[in-house]
Amino acid sequence: MTYADDEHFQGVRFDAANPVPRRNEGCTFEDCDFTGVDLRGVRFVACRFIGCDLSNCGVVDAGFQEVELHRCKALGLRWDTCNAFLFSVHGTESQLDYGCWVGVDLSRSQFQGGSMREADFTEVHADGLVMSQVDVTGARWERCMLRGASFADMRGWAMDLRENDVRGMRVDRAALPGLVASWGMELTD
Repeated sequence: MTYADDEHFQGVRFDAANPVPRRNEGCTFEDCDFTGVDLRGVRFVACRFIGCDLSNCGVVDAGFQEVELHRCKALGLRWDTCNAFLFSVHGTESQLDYGCWVGVDLSRSQFQGGSMREADFTEVHADGLVMSQVDVTGARWERCMLRGASFADMRGWAMDLRENDVRGMRVDRAALPGLVASWGMELTD
């Protein structure tokens, strides 16, 4: 199958013998296993992934436009190799640890709950990024454009404000310890 339009895939194990359609629009993938699958050049437009495992997939030139990841696992993905055109991922309660987001435009993305531990956000463009209740322990934030980004109730957050453009960034009080630690400061009650 090369094109899937408004299809519902449930419990499917994708592999070389059962390949992912090349273009997917308005599709739902529920409890599907994509582990290690090469998604090179595959397009997902307005698709939902629910309870899927996309860990260690090859995503070179893969298109993710208005894609929702709900309760998914996607460990070690090289998001920086995806097609940048209209890139937009919304993650809720998903485990996106060890991901490489270097230079990715996250301005149209949102993440609610879940984890992005040890992720590399170096040089991301995240002017409109909304992130709340996400565990970012060990994540790298260097030379990022975070103007107008919004962060709330983050866990494990540490960022050197001198290394990033944070003008207009919105954070809640819970984020302050991770932001002032780079200056050797400690917040007290």
